[in-house]
Amino acid sequence: MLGFSIATLILVATPIWAHSHHMAVGGRGRSVNLSLCDTEGPDQTLQFIHRELSAQKKLRKVKPRAPESFTVETYFHFVVAEDTAAYYTPELRNTLATAQYNALSAAYAPTGIKFNLQPPTFTTNTTWATNADELAMKSALRQGTYKALNLYFQSHLSSPGSYNDPSNFLLGYCELPTSVTRTTCSSSPSALNLGNGCTTRTEIPTEYTTDGCNILLSSMPGGGMQTYDQGKTAVHE
Repeated sequence: MLGFSIATLILVATPIWAHSHHMAVGGRGRSVNLSLCDTEGPDQTLQFIHRELSAQKKLRKVKPRAPESFTVETYFHFVVAEDTAAYYTPELRNTLATAQYNALSAAYAPTGIKFNLQPPTFTTNTTWATNADELAMKSALRQGTYKALNLYFQSHLSSPGSYNDPSNFLLGYCELPTSVTRTTCSSSPSALNLGNGCTTRTEIPTEYTTDGCNILLSSMPGGGMQTYDQGKTAVHE
C-alpha cells in the first residue's frame, strides 16, 4: 500500500454498524431520526495489512515506548443548506472550527498525532449539504495530497435514500484507507533519492477523491445536536 488516510489509526478490525435513535435536535425542538455511524467495514486488503503489521510487531517484541509525533495537514469544510446559511456566520464558524480542532487535538495527543489546521472553507449548496452528490462535492472541495485529512461538516448529512427527508440525519462516516498509484517520476538530479534515479513521485488525485470523513455539522462542539455536540463524532470517525 502506498498511501493511507488517518482512518488507519482507528481500530478498523472492530465491526461498525449504523444505529438509529429518535431524538430532538438541541435548541430547535424538532424530532429527528439519527443514525450514528455509516462507515463500512474494512476490505480484505486492509484487514490483511493490519494482520501483517500485528504479526511484525509480535516478532520484534519491542518494548512499549512513547509514540513518535507527526503532524497531519487538516482541512475543515463547512457545507450548509441554503435555509441555514445565514445562521452559520463567520464568527460562529470560527468558534466551531476552533472547538473541533481542540477536541481532536486533545483526543489524539496521547498518540503523538498533531493536526495542522488550514483555513476552513464555507459552501452553500443544499444538495451537497445532504450528501446527495458526494462525488461532486469532494471533487470541488478536497485539498491536499492523500496524506491530508479532509473533514466535511454538512448541515443536513443523511443516509442514502433519506436525502429529501428533513427528519433523518446521519452523524458521520469515513472512507477507509486504500492503495494509491503514483505516476512515473522524473530523474533530474536532486537531494531526494527515491530509488532508480527517481526524485519526485506524483499521485493521481482522482483515485482518492472521496477520501475523508463526512460529519454532521451540529455534532461539532456547541453545534446543537443534543447529546452528540461534543466534537466526538469527528474524533471517532
